[in-house]
Amino acid sequence: MKKYPGVVLILVFAILISCDDSNSANKVAQGNVGILWANSSISNSLVLVVESENEIVSDSSLAYDYGNVIPYQESKKSDLFPAPVHMLDESILYGFSTETENFVIEPKFDLAGDFYGGIAPVILNGTHGFCDTTGKMIYKLINYEFSIFHNELSGEDFIKGAGEGFFMVMNEDGKCGYVNSKDKLVVPCIYDDGLGFSNGRALVNKNDLFGFIDTSGNVIVKPKYEMAYPFSDSLACVQVKDKRGFIDLSGKLVIPTIYTEAYYFKEGLCYVTKSTDYSNYYYIDKTGKTIIPGPFEQAASFENGEALVLKRGKCRIIDKTGTQLRSAGSHCFGGC
Repeated sequence: MKKYPGVVLILVFAILISCDDSNSANKVAQGNVGILWANSSISNSLVLVVESENEIVSDSSLAYDYGNVIPYQESKKSDLFPAPVHMLDESILYGFSTETENFVIEPKFDLAGDFYGGIAPVILNGTHGFCDTTGKMIYKLINYEFSIFHNELSGEDFIKGAGEGFFMVMNEDGKCGYVNSKDKLVVPCIYDDGLGFSNGRALVNKNDLFGFIDTSGNVIVKPKYEMAYPFSDSLACVQVKDKRGFIDLSGKLVIPTIYTEAYYFKEGLCYVTKSTDYSNYYYIDKTGKTIIPGPFEQAASFENGEALVLKRGKCRIIDKTGTQLRSAGSHCFGGC
């Protein structure tokens, strides 16, 4: 598979968000420049396949682990998820599966991304483009290719930078921009790196600094931050001189850069700390007001009104008032 040799992410923050969303935490050393790659909620599944004269057919006598099913992070507009299948010859092909592990599109792609609005980015026999929900390639990228992200932990590749109907591409010089689903370039290839759109904004990197653009390519925040995260709950975490705070969609700093660790808001709350040893976590709201004082030795984001925390060496599930709902043992933050 052809890959452009252009700039890649300096630090893999996919590790961090997948840990957080699965209610485990593995802290990444501070002082490194990087951006968050938002793909999470990884689950393992099985599929029955066998190769027969270059065709993939069902066979109830064989079961293969087809690895990580990556649900679409931003929207439940599709019930189909890209699923890698480890074939008998040790190659990997991608198809599209439902949550019940039924293949709707049989594995045939070199690589595949998530559906949005009835299309998904795919690579078929080295050709980059988009397929519909039947698996038919409907648009081919002519002057660009998708940016490929390699997960060092799992060894898998992913198509990077899809979100809200826009897809990050790279030109022959390794610079990135964004196309829509019909291969129309809507943001020119002038950035060193970037991520998919969320809340109508995309995080971009230029000269090792991070900023934000809108879906028309207008610069909302010029690349000036040493580190930043994508927007979530209409706020984005930014870093200045190793301290983190939050900006709103206009780029205005609404929560000052006073935290040593902070990531993103979910359900109106974010866990933060000001300690230098990355402990003593607590939760703030979108004004920066402390809502759950803690302190906690570890913390995770809220989901469905609940969050996992570590307090006095014990894992606890709390609600948005900080009230403990139930115990969760003592090894919940051991890693991904």
